[in-house]
Parts: sequence; structure tokens; C-alpha cells
Amino acid sequence: MALSRADHGFHFHDNSGFVAQGSGPFATGNFTPANNSLLIAAVMCGSNDIATGDTDFITTGGGWTWTKRVSQTMSFGTDGFIHQLWTAPVSTGASMAVTSTHTGHTSYAYGIAVYAYTGYDTGSPVGGTASDSNTSTTNSLTLSAAPAAGDDVLAFLNILGDADASDASVAAGSSFTELFETNSPDSFLKWQAQARTGSTSDAVSWTTSTPNTTPFDQRIFSALTIKAAAAGTAVPVFRNHYRRMKAA
Repeated sequence: MALSRADHGFHFHDNSGFVAQGSGPFATGNFTPANNSLLIAAVMCGSNDIATGDTDFITTGGGWTWTKRVSQTMSFGTDGFIHQLWTAPVSTGASMAVTSTHTGHTSYAYGIAVYAYTGYDTGSPVGGTASDSNTSTTNSLTLSAAPAAGDDVLAFLNILGDADASDASVAAGSSFTELFETNSPDSFLKWQAQARTGSTSDAVSWTTSTPNTTPFDQRIFSALTIKAAAAGTAVPVFRNHYRRMKAA
């Protein structure tokens, strides 16, 4: 069975002007994953008080067992941003939501992108991973292990501008397909996701421009490989939709 990906939406919560939202948990809208699928939750949060560390961020949902696979923090002034990639195996799919709890931190922007894979390697579902942050306009990661041709690589990017990041351009990397690219309502943030299959390269890349309104321009990246149960070409199933995030 070839690897297959279902998109369960990018869910975001943001407030114009970078006004803090509070320290309570945030949840996606409800969705129903397929039976015997692997959930991927990409959690991306901007906060007034993230400098280092990530243990205060916990992802739950559906009663499933969630495992943190990637975590990357970035600080800029007194603020910060975090990317975390979590996975959870599903036995029998039912209506559920994904919740991210960030105890002790005050957020002003929250995004959770959710995907579900069938046909994955249940014994060892995740291959190479990578994450980083920088201020370069040509951006790349190197996965910790090269994927097989039938595996799927998911990669996520945020660009933060001092006043407006919406005018920054993002081009998907070599052999990648963009899954979504959108701006936060206040335009301080640009969110992007991309995926690739059929490649054995350990390189993950984007080409981005600098927002016109600097002085600061920060980027944070994360990526992971979903391993196929057997050789074959992953068949993406795109059902992109955007839903406002609600406070839990």
C-alpha cells in the first residue's frame, strides 16, 4: 500500500497588533482522520516570552498517544517563536480536535497544521528530521537521514517581519509542492508548508525574499520524513481549507 496523505487543515489564531492572547490551550476545529492513519500536527506559536526551551508545550487530541519529533525555538528581542512537529497513531478514526497547551507562556499567534497518513511504516513511522532558524533569504535544512523514494517529507516555514511580512515571497524548494502559503490577519507573519515525495535527497530548501518593512526579518523552519510501509509513490490528497482557531 502506497503512502497517502490527507490534509485536515491549517488552523490559526491571531490578533491584530501582536496583542497577547493568553496562556490557555488552543484547539483546532473538529475533523475525522482515517482508520489506521498517522496524525502529524505542526504547531507554530509566537509568544512574548519564549526565549529558550520547549517543555511547556504539549500536544494532545483524540485520546491518542502523541510523540514530539521536532522542536525549534527562536528568540528576537523579548519575543520568540517555536515550531514543534508531533505524531500520533490512530486505530479507529472519529471526530476529534488537536489541542496545544503552552503553560506559562503568553501567545499572540498560534497555528496548527494537521495531516493524516495511511500506508505508513507502523514500526518506524518517522525518518530524518531537521529544524533551524536564521535571517537569510536562501534557506535550507539537511535531514538527519535521507528518505526512501516512497517516503513523504513535510516542511514548514514562518517569516516574521517587524511590521509586515506579507510582502515576502516564498518559493517551494526543489521537487517540493507547496501545500499552503498564507499571512496572519495582522500581516506580521507568513506561514508556509510544502511536501515532497519520490526523492532520496536529504536537502530541504526554500527561496524567500526579505519583507520590505524590516528592521528585523526572522525565519524558522522544521521538517520531518514520514516513512512508507512499502516501496511506492506517495499519493497526496489535497483538501486545503482554513478555519479560525478557537480557544479551548
